[in-house]
Amino acid sequence: MDDRNPVVELALRRGFVMPSSEIYGGLAGFYDYGPVGTLMKNKLISLWRHHCIRKEGYVEIDGANILREEVLKASGHVKSFTDPLTRCSKCKNSFRADHLVEEATGQRVEGLDANQLTKKLEKVKCPNCGGKLSKVELFHTMFDVRAGTSEGTRAYLRPETAQSIFINFPRLFSVTREKLPLGVGQVGRAFRNEISPRNFLIRMREFTQMEIEIFLSPDQLDSHPNWNEIKDVKLRLVKQDGKEVETTPEEMVRQKIAPNQYLAYWVGKAWLFYSALGIPRKNMRMKHLPKDETPFYSKSNFDLEVKTSFGWKEALGTAYRTDHDLSEHAKLSGKKMEAMFENGKIIPHVIEPSWGVDRPFYMILEAAYRPKTKEKDWEWLQLPPVIAPYISAVFPLMRKDGQPEKALEVTKNLLEKGFDVFYDKTGSIGKRYARADEIGTPFCITIDYDTAKDNTVTLRHRDTGKQDRVKIEELPKLLGEALNFELNA
Repeated sequence: MDDRNPVVELALRRGFVMPSSEIYGGLAGFYDYGPVGTLMKNKLISLWRHHCIRKEGYVEIDGANILREEVLKASGHVKSFTDPLTRCSKCKNSFRADHLVEEATGQRVEGLDANQLTKKLEKVKCPNCGGKLSKVELFHTMFDVRAGTSEGTRAYLRPETAQSIFINFPRLFSVTREKLPLGVGQVGRAFRNEISPRNFLIRMREFTQMEIEIFLSPDQLDSHPNWNEIKDVKLRLVKQDGKEVETTPEEMVRQKIAPNQYLAYWVGKAWLFYSALGIPRKNMRMKHLPKDETPFYSKSNFDLEVKTSFGWKEALGTAYRTDHDLSEHAKLSGKKMEAMFENGKIIPHVIEPSWGVDRPFYMILEAAYRPKTKEKDWEWLQLPPVIAPYISAVFPLMRKDGQPEKALEVTKNLLEKGFDVFYDKTGSIGKRYARADEIGTPFCITIDYDTAKDNTVTLRHRDTGKQDRVKIEELPKLLGEALNFELNA
């Protein structure tokens, strides 16, 4: 973690995020969300639910965090969920070998085996002490557990949320009236025992995912019902050969870059979603993974990458998993994973939009961060109102003459109407504005001496500093309008 990063420092100081087990020295790769961070994280998840579950007509489940070993054998995780590990002979610290090579040489080495990485490491020294690095070995990154007493049943903390959906497919298909396409979403925790978690929320050992598995017949892959809403979205694409182009989902399908409409649809929707949340489009790119980087279960993968202070980092992935997962679970379990479609039984194919929460959370904070200027002598966050922890602060100008009581009354009324607002009476009005700006609060409402005369308040706008005089009864309408959020091409 880099405390010198101003965004990280602000996030820690203002309670967006807190290192887990901090009073005992912390635990690398684990973070707790503080009061304002929890509000913002929940709003990001709610926004995803609205646009990616409800508006698509999908359903949602909440799966267990612990899965039997057989589940993860069928998925391939038990055999191949590994990262390349190297150790320093001097300080004994462990590192991701591929990360060290990339940082030292600037070369992408994804897909190289342990022997190839060992050769690449010959001229690389330990970044901590300069010591010699060991031969690369493969390290299994799942957390294993035992369920039950004595020997128990061997199990793992799930490394992804997807398998909870796949193993429940027969019941899900039944209870949803046996119709395809069937979209099933899930928000939940995943666990990966990273060799060297780092870069704050970018690489963690426990993290939250928002995933959807869309089950459909191969005959339905090129007939997304909302295709016309997305097909003309302009986006930056890094092709498999490394060339960068501007394209659209429709062009991707026409040129056979994307194998079907459903996959291209979710590529376009992801682009719109995060650009609408304040990440500049110049700092986003959609990467079509080369064949040697594409997961074994996927026929085609697209990752949305965002440029951050830690470099280009993946925010989400979209995959065409074909019928791989259901077929493998059918083989190992002996259970039928079929669906009736038209006049026969099929094993459905799957499109998977797999979105993170923690990385995009940080990426949005970084995109919203504004340093001090002559006009505004404090750091602040220009967060979109829809995911700002609070839509407004409420202040009494003075701590007397009934102003605190009136401010508390306004605060209570707005809270009862469903708005996240907070009350603050401590310090000068300028310091209170600064505190509100630091956590991205779009508006500040000030109760003053004129309030008692005409029932009006001062409404200050975070981005411009402009102040308007408005009636108290108009506040719910004004704040509600600010929370509107649309995905616009």
